[in-house]
Amino acid sequence: MSFALSFYEIFSYAIPGFLYILVVNLFLQLFKLPHMDLNQTPGTLGFIVLTAILSYIAGHLADPIAYRWYYIINRQSEAPKAIADIKENLPDLKIEFEARDGRLLYSFIKHKSLALAEYLDKFMAISIMLQNLSLGLFLFSLTQIAYVFVTGHIIRYNLGALVGLAFSFIAIKRSAIFKSRYFRGIFEQALHYGTSVEKMFKEEWP
Repeated sequence: MSFALSFYEIFSYAIPGFLYILVVNLFLQLFKLPHMDLNQTPGTLGFIVLTAILSYIAGHLADPIAYRWYYIINRQSEAPKAIADIKENLPDLKIEFEARDGRLLYSFIKHKSLALAEYLDKFMAISIMLQNLSLGLFLFSLTQIAYVFVTGHIIRYNLGALVGLAFSFIAIKRSAIFKSRYFRGIFEQALHYGTSVEKMFKEEWP
């Protein structure tokens, strides 16, 4: 497994997945259902590996929801904005790329330079991680609000809810920044090979 793949998988899914597991555990604890006592968790290697696997699975299962959560907050897709900004900044190049060309351009870049493609992958990995963390933090805030109603501890849990909501918003906005860097990187690097898909594939590149 390459470093890029490990980076993508761990940071995009396993870390947020661990947060999802903690949030679910909080809900179970609140309603007196069977849950994990964090003070009595074994520190064995087997338990750590099992937790990592479950976190990875939880991150994958929640990712479609996190994807929709991203576009609830960030209504504009980053690819059209990225190519529009590049065209505005470089009008003399007469760039013909469109937002829908992003995936094809990425495949072309990956074919030409795997190292560059892995560098761009890291931006998307961080973006996915942040959008998943944002959803997890939002769900954490909901648990804190639920604890207010059940326990009556207004100050303590309201503070937790506010902190969770604040960091959830920051995370989703940071996710948009890294997603923009990913698409801008694709379009900017593709310009080294041509200003349109047709020109890129007509040229003979070593």
